[in-house]
Amino acid sequence: MGNIKIDSDKIKDIFEQTLSTINLSKHQMFDIAENVRNEYNALKKELSVAREKLLLVMSEVNMFESQVSKGRERLCEVNKNYDTYPEEVVEQIYDKVNNLVIVLAEKREEERNAIQLRNSLEQRVKTYSQVLGDTEKLISQVSVAINFLDGNLSSVIKNINDFNEKSFLGIQIIEALELERERVARDIHDGPAQSFANLSLSIELIKKLLDVDKDKALFELDQMKLTTKENLTEMRKVIYDLKPFDISELGLIDCINHLIESFSEGSGVIFNLKTLSKITFKNDLINMTIFRIIRESLNNIKKYAHAKNVDIIIEQSDQFLNLSIFDDGVGFDPKKVLTNSEHGFGLASIKRQCSYLQATFDITTEPGKGTKIKIRMPLE
Repeated sequence: MGNIKIDSDKIKDIFEQTLSTINLSKHQMFDIAENVRNEYNALKKELSVAREKLLLVMSEVNMFESQVSKGRERLCEVNKNYDTYPEEVVEQIYDKVNNLVIVLAEKREEERNAIQLRNSLEQRVKTYSQVLGDTEKLISQVSVAINFLDGNLSSVIKNINDFNEKSFLGIQIIEALELERERVARDIHDGPAQSFANLSLSIELIKKLLDVDKDKALFELDQMKLTTKENLTEMRKVIYDLKPFDISELGLIDCINHLIESFSEGSGVIFNLKTLSKITFKNDLINMTIFRIIRESLNNIKKYAHAKNVDIIIEQSDQFLNLSIFDDGVGFDPKKVLTNSEHGFGLASIKRQCSYLQATFDITTEPGKGTKIKIRMPLE
């Protein structure tokens, strides 16, 4: 089954490249902001000059308007008393007023241009002020983002590693469920399913015997009854394996003792359970894993070892639980057995359950010399 994993080193490289790019962009924004600020300051100076020039032109317009007004009043007076003024004086007054009107028109045009320039500069100064403010705000936000990303990179990497561990654990749990389903299917196929198939054949045989040999038919019925009881026992065992004793209530040692009793019945094998220290930890997951490992080991011993004696030794230290299982059976070649889909299934299951809880698994065996299994499991 594939493993979903995020490479924290690659994520770190991506973060660092991103930070580098953002830092470069930040420096570019600093340059842009500096250019905008220089242009803004230049426009403010130009606007100040334009305003002063406009005030001067407006003052000149007012002055020439006053002079034109006085000149026109003088012309009215001359026109009323035209005969009393020499012709040369009248012409001089007319020329002077006309010149003032022309200058006033020029000054008014100059005033309009000065107003347009001032308005244009004011709009540009306002726009540059907004751009400068937005740029400085953006630089501030980018700086905050850089500080946050840079300061929290280690936290992000830690979260990624935590995610990888949880993802890996989730996949292991799924694989464990798959293995458990395979084991149940194998147990049902090898036991009750095969027996039920034989029962079907026995029923057909009995139907035929009823007409020719009733005694033989009754004998077959008795055999079928025994087989049915055996099937019920096997089915109860499968159900028990799916949901064993309540370990959290009874405790690990009591559950192992019940397990040994069930395996001892009619097996001819002597089982010895030894606890070299007081078992005090209360982790249900570890307890259940230890229980299932012992159960799988006893299944293997019962089916293949032909052992007479089995020793189960449990010892608890401050940080570890040590489990040893010894039998004096026929032993086997581990390399050959682990490649055998039927015989090697139990060992593979034990190794996998150990790996889920980061426990070490060691097996020593060879043909004719029994088997020793040692497991060292951390309690945290």
